[in-house]
Amino acid sequence: MALLAMEQYAQILADWLPVFALCAGTEEISEALGRGAVPVWLPSRMALADRDIAESWDVTSDSLAAWLARRIRARRLVLVKSMPAPAALDPEELAEIGAVDRAFPTFFRAADVGLDWIGPGDEARLAALISA
Repeated sequence: MALLAMEQYAQILADWLPVFALCAGTEEISEALGRGAVPVWLPSRMALADRDIAESWDVTSDSLAAWLARRIRARRLVLVKSMPAPAALDPEELAEIGAVDRAFPTFFRAADVGLDWIGPGDEARLAALISA
């Protein structure tokens, strides 16, 4: 059910700006990037197919985002959160304070990406990231 909720949120995001493109797999993500669109991931198909992803509340959208970043060889992971960015974006500290799920540090280290955070009041930074 949590994956379906993520997909519903993806639908809402995709309706927000024309540059957003719904993508269910790595091929669609690559195609969207190739045409200058911003991929918005529909996670169910890929996440359910990987038995290494625990079906647990220790793995939420944060860990799934890091998992996907590794799969697509991303350089940076941007978390869009409902709280302002903590002073330090250390994955272990973020998990310790409950800002991300408990599995996030492991998934993040495996992804080997940079980390950014968009929170309330960061709309201008979000727009800059989208247009970059």
